[in-house]
Amino acid sequence: MPRFQTTDKAQNAGWTFRELLHDLRKYWVPIMFVIICALLSCTLYIIVPSLLSSFTDNFIADLTNLNSVGEYTPNYIYANEEGIIVLNTSTFVIRFVLLVGCYLGTALLNWITTMFDIQFTTQYGYDIRKKLKEKLDKVPLKYYDNHITGDILSTVSNDVGNVSQELGEIIRQIISAVMMTVGVLIAMFIESWQLTLVALVTLPICIIIAWLIARQSQKHFQKYQDRLGDIEGCAEEYYSGFSVIKLFNKEEDTAADFDKYNKEMMDADYKSRFYSSLIFPCIRIVNNIGYVFVAVIGGLFGSVGNIVSFIMYLQMFTQPIQNLGELSSIIQQTLASAERVYTLLNEEEESPDPEGAISDPSTIKGALTFDHVDFSYDP
Repeated sequence: MPRFQTTDKAQNAGWTFRELLHDLRKYWVPIMFVIICALLSCTLYIIVPSLLSSFTDNFIADLTNLNSVGEYTPNYIYANEEGIIVLNTSTFVIRFVLLVGCYLGTALLNWITTMFDIQFTTQYGYDIRKKLKEKLDKVPLKYYDNHITGDILSTVSNDVGNVSQELGEIIRQIISAVMMTVGVLIAMFIESWQLTLVALVTLPICIIIAWLIARQSQKHFQKYQDRLGDIEGCAEEYYSGFSVIKLFNKEEDTAADFDKYNKEMMDADYKSRFYSSLIFPCIRIVNNIGYVFVAVIGGLFGSVGNIVSFIMYLQMFTQPIQNLGELSSIIQQTLASAERVYTLLNEEEESPDPEGAISDPSTIKGALTFDHVDFSYDP
């Protein structure tokens, strides 16, 4: 049986990302719809804190000036001639409908975005499998000699499945994160540039933490995908060659090989999940410290409405970072799978038949001559 070969090469995220972008260009129409829907959804979502800030300040002003007759124009509540507090129903309902409309519009646009994600990712999975089928028909025989069958099957099935299933969610989350971050940052500067500068102190800390942890976990995600291919190769070849293994009394050796790959896969899985799970709690701690500073400084210089809206903006600002932190393990696993897929797609193809090659079977005489032919395996 062929010798098992592992692929513990360094992860090349840049090259893999460029290959993905090249293939995704043909799906630019649904991706543009995703971007437009994400932009509208983020806009509606960002409006909500501003509406709540105005509502809070006006409501507090109404309570403060209940007894100011003729000197203050109430917004939502006022005291009538008998001293009874009365709710201005029309103004209150309009503001309430605006808030509910923003939330419902955001939910609807998110649903539409998900539908477009599903549309182009399923088509991408179909197209990439078709390309792999055509590629496997063109690679030379030495490719099959140097790669175990189970590893090839793992690339075509598991790795393509990982990429096609997670790609849409990753794209949608990244687009939403970028738009939400930019939009909220603009709204925060409009609301209070002093508090914004205080909040931004935590941003580089979060980025550095996520980058350092991701560097450690990515190599283990790549090793996990490689060992998954090795194990599937073991299972396929050991079962298909069961009689040969029994004949040469290799049961213990094959069991030892399988146990080795299984333990390495378990170790890589544990380390990749452990490192990636550190991102979210670390970022959360830093963000909570930022909330404390914003609340203290905002209480000294801002109104209650400003503090309410700014805390909401700060949560919106840190939420994309936290989401990407939670998504980092999926992103790294998807990149590891995509690298294996595009490595196969970029394999050398068999040279085509030269010009003048025999194409009519009736002219073939069946006379074969073996001259200067060697048969060997790579050491």
